Amino acid sequence: MLLILGCIQNLIFKSNMKIKKVSNSFLFFAILMVVISCSDKKKALQFDLSKMKSSGVEVYSDYVGIPDSLGVFDAIELKLPHFEKGVYYSGDWWPTGANRVYGEIISNDSLNTVNEGGIFLLLKLSDDKYLSILPLADERAYSWFDTREDNLMLKVGTHGKESIEGDVPLFAWAFAGNAYEACQLVWKETLDSEHLTGTTKLRYQKKYPEPFEYLGWCSWEQFHLNVTQENMSQVINQLNESEIPVRYFLLDDGHFNRQSIESNENFPDGISALTKLKKEDRIKWMGIWYAYLGDNHGIKIPGDIGSVKKDMITSAANILLPSPGSKKSAENFFNYLLSPSKIEGFDFLKIDFQTDALTYYAGATHPEAIGGLPKNNSEAVDNPVKASVILAKEFHKAVENTGLDLMNCNWHQTVTLLYSGESVAGRCSEDYKVGNEAKAKAHLYHSYAAMPWLGQIAWGDHDMFHSNDAFAGRMMAVSKAISGGPVYLSDDPTAFLAENIDPLCFKDGRLLRPLAPAAPLPDDLFKSFEEKSLYKVVAPLSNNSAAIVVYNFGNEGQTYKSSITPNDYANATGMMQPYLGRWKVPSEGLFVYDWYKSTGTLMQDKFQVEIDGFGDKLYLISPVINGWSLVGRTDKYHASSAIEDIKYSKEQLSFVMLESGPITFYLDKGKPISENVFFVEKSKGVWVGDIIKGMKNLKIKIKRIL
Repeated sequence: MLLILGCIQNLIFKSNMKIKKVSNSFLFFAILMVVISCSDKKKALQFDLSKMKSSGVEVYSDYVGIPDSLGVFDAIELKLPHFEKGVYYSGDWWPTGANRVYGEIISNDSLNTVNEGGIFLLLKLSDDKYLSILPLADERAYSWFDTREDNLMLKVGTHGKESIEGDVPLFAWAFAGNAYEACQLVWKETLDSEHLTGTTKLRYQKKYPEPFEYLGWCSWEQFHLNVTQENMSQVINQLNESEIPVRYFLLDDGHFNRQSIESNENFPDGISALTKLKKEDRIKWMGIWYAYLGDNHGIKIPGDIGSVKKDMITSAANILLPSPGSKKSAENFFNYLLSPSKIEGFDFLKIDFQTDALTYYAGATHPEAIGGLPKNNSEAVDNPVKASVILAKEFHKAVENTGLDLMNCNWHQTVTLLYSGESVAGRCSEDYKVGNEAKAKAHLYHSYAAMPWLGQIAWGDHDMFHSNDAFAGRMMAVSKAISGGPVYLSDDPTAFLAENIDPLCFKDGRLLRPLAPAAPLPDDLFKSFEEKSLYKVVAPLSNNSAAIVVYNFGNEGQTYKSSITPNDYANATGMMQPYLGRWKVPSEGLFVYDWYKSTGTLMQDKFQVEIDGFGDKLYLISPVINGWSLVGRTDKYHASSAIEDIKYSKEQLSFVMLESGPITFYLDKGKPISENVFFVEKSKGVWVGDIIKGMKNLKIKIKRIL
């Protein structure tokens, strides 16, 4: 009936007629024609993915949407091809995905178990192909997944009260020969489409912020809201004097007045008192945390934000919101919120709770938008999606105008992600919690699990960590290292554990980063957190090398086994952009280096791994060429990333060390010699050279003596 009414509305709208009197026969004829027309449209509201081409974007042309009491226009059935298994990504508090989205493993028979609000779907099909589906959004409406009687449904709506008309992008899809390619292609199709081009870009098309190339520190996990001018100044001074080369300081929540968003009484000289402590060769950059709507989940009335307030509305939850659909109101608000940070000497922003806006515009009455949608749209603005899209656009304009870099948080939502502009770093999991083993496991798993879809547009921020965490200090350091995203400490600067931190970076704090974010290997993509097996992730490194980390998320006494294969190495390219296919396994094979044990061996058909209880193992895989395999500077987690310009011949190996330190390599026969470097054979064919640390761009030549 809604569809018929919508078609009648559309017919009258397009005719632009004022009808005073209509004969019964004409009315009957008009309704008959509309029913026939709507019948045709009804058929179009079912899409059979098994009959669709390799990839594309489905746009409903001349769509008319009339909302029900929940602000939903339509529920469209998506007929899926038969699949072996899949991952259905959704948040726990839809439509607020917060800082993580969970992947639920599904089968053909378990679709009815998933939550409403899915934002991405990846399927492994029966013919060894993969299918990815991404619901879309524009200023008119957005889409999300739901299920009905084991059928996948795509719902379209705004959670508001206003009808819409026009071309509406519904979803993008992509078939491909592997999971990573399917995920990348569906994003490419989306961002190349005329409806969404320019809203954001693929990860490799964006500039990575300079501060995030270096080791940082954040106040939250150590101090939470208890930050003051005194204790933060002390921390900055300690960081400036520390032997650990921390290069940026991030002031998290707790520094501002909840009504005015200006510095609170804990900072009597203002927060610029902190930026005055910057040093070019130590704490060079400083960042500052704010919530997207001012305070956590919005500025509660009355608010003390001056003339900006007059252009804002009071929501059903009694918080201030930029007037829905008003670019000027959004511009004024974000200028008020963000501009002072530049004036006060900060270099980047961390903006949290970005997904709140849609829920509040939809009429949520609870004080924390993370709680979900209201029971109906009675308190909603006309079009919450339009209001949220305009807000997102103006937010990124305001960030750009400040010239500050951006770290995103609590941004897992279709609208927020599709309109994330030039930003290229954002949270990919729940918060890290020091000393909490259960949360450490979940944090690690979800950080990686999000990457195949989220990592197409951003580097994942795995959150801060305590280097001295007794449960997971080194484990966290390794996960941050292979994430490729920001890496920042949170423990007391006087209690840093150097043995976990030093392998992350060079002497100046510059991080050794992978070529692409670490992500689960293809089979592990479809493993649940609870599955009783090992979990493997991979990241590509420089010089055709790879890092593979294997995890056991079980408890003590739960021993699991797995293996690393040449096929795993070939899949290291999965998250590289643009995707050019898998690496070829070298004809001479691969060398496997166990970083924790400092041992290595040639990989045969497979390399066996066993872990008892909660734990991990880091393996570096390097190609064998002309009888050599250079692992790299092995006091760094990314040993190969410290090396460039490698040249192999039967007689000689030469390379440049970006910063010198101990090296490890494999030599199939003979002995190595080099000027001023003494080599020790640790095991058959595995040689270690102890080179003085810290020399820049050191050229090394190693000759083979038979």
